[in-house]
Amino acid sequence: MEETNDKKIFVNQNGEKKEAEVIAVFEMKNFGKEYMLYTFNELKKDNVKILASTLKRNDDSIILESIATVEEWDAIKEVIKDLATQAKGDVDV
Repeated sequence: MEETNDKKIFVNQNGEKKEAEVIAVFEMKNFGKEYMLYTFNELKKDNVKILASTLKRNDDSIILESIATVEEWDAIKEVIKDLATQAKGDVDV
């Protein structure tokens, strides 16, 4: 898994641009797909909302698509939990 805090500009279907922070890019071999976790730093119940999409590379661009199955979502939620656990371990108290 490639963890990153890069900022990327996303362009939606209407041509509107929005800056997002890429949290991680990873592949799940059992689904044969690559995924991206990212955020627009929007709050949802006092937490930053994290979004996940299927990542498709197309020549010089990246296309984000919706997650297709409940099984994929369950696996992605586990990745998010693992990242959160790792982040807590990195904090000095």
